[in-house]
Amino acid sequence: MEDKLKNIEKFFELNLEIKNTMLKCAANKMDNYNMDSRMKYGDKLYFALEDMLEMFLKILKILKINHLENTIINQFKYYQNELLNCNYNFEKMNVFYQKCFSNMDIKLINKVKETMVGYTLFNAVDYVIKDAKTINELLHIMHAYIINNEKIYQSMPKISEREILNGANITLYGKENNIAKKIFNNIPVDLDLGFTDIVGLDNKILIMVRDLGHALTLEIDIENNSCLIKYFIPKVCNPLLVNKLKGINKIKEDIRFANGQFECKIDDLANELYDFFSKVPTDNNMFTLGGWYYEEDNQTKR
Repeated sequence: MEDKLKNIEKFFELNLEIKNTMLKCAANKMDNYNMDSRMKYGDKLYFALEDMLEMFLKILKILKINHLENTIINQFKYYQNELLNCNYNFEKMNVFYQKCFSNMDIKLINKVKETMVGYTLFNAVDYVIKDAKTINELLHIMHAYIINNEKIYQSMPKISEREILNGANITLYGKENNIAKKIFNNIPVDLDLGFTDIVGLDNKILIMVRDLGHALTLEIDIENNSCLIKYFIPKVCNPLLVNKLKGINKIKEDIRFANGQFECKIDDLANELYDFFSKVPTDNNMFTLGGWYYEEDNQTKR
C-alpha cells in the first residue's frame, strides 16, 4: 500500500511536470526572431515531445493500464511527424502547438464527464482515449481516471474509519495530513452522506462521497493558508439545486453532470465542506422542485 501511495503522489508530480512543459513550449515573439530562433523553437518542441512521452509511459505503469502503451507511443509518433512537417515554419509550428499540445475538445470533455464516474469506471479509459487528439486531452483523461476511481482511493494505506448515524462508513487514507484528519474527525454524525473516502497527500486532499450526485468527487489543493476546492458531480438529479451550489459552473436543465470550484481559508475548510455536502442533491431531490421527476399540475418535468 505504501508503494501505491508513492505512485499516486508520483502521478500528481508528473501531471504538473507535463503541464509545465506544455506551458514552456508556448511560442513567444523571440522564437520568430530569425531562422536560428525558429530552429531552436522547433527543436524545443521535439525534445519536449520525447520528455512527455516518457512521462506518459510512467503514468500508464502507475495506473496499471500498460495495455495502452502502444496507443500512446503511436500518438506521439503522429505528433513528431506533424512537427517535422512544419519544417521550422513558425506559423505552422504555432498551429501544431494548438493542434497537438493545447486544444481541448468540448465533446471529449463531456464524454470524460459522462464516462469517468466513481463506481462505474470499468473500461472507461479505453473507451475515451481513442478520441483524444492532444496531449492536454490525454492528460485530462488520466487525471479524471485517478480522481473518479474509488479503487485507487481504497488501495491507499488506511489510517482510520468511523461510522455516522445512517450507517455509512467514513474512511481516511493516505498520509498523516492534519487538515484531512480534521475533516474526517469532525464530519457531523447526522450529515446524510453515503460511503466517504478521504485521501490525504502532501498539500492535497482527495474526497469521494457516494450517493451525493451518485459519486461526488473533490480535489483540494492547499497552498499557504488557502485551499482551492475543485469538484465534480457526475449525476445532476436537480438542476435547480445544483445551480445554487458555491462556485458552480451553471448548467442547463438537460445537463446530467456539473463541476465547479471555490476557495476558502484552511481554518474554514472543514465547515465549508460540510455545508457544501449538505447542499449537493441526492436521488431524493429528483422528485422535489427543480428535479427531473418533479410533478406540477400533473405534468412531469425532466
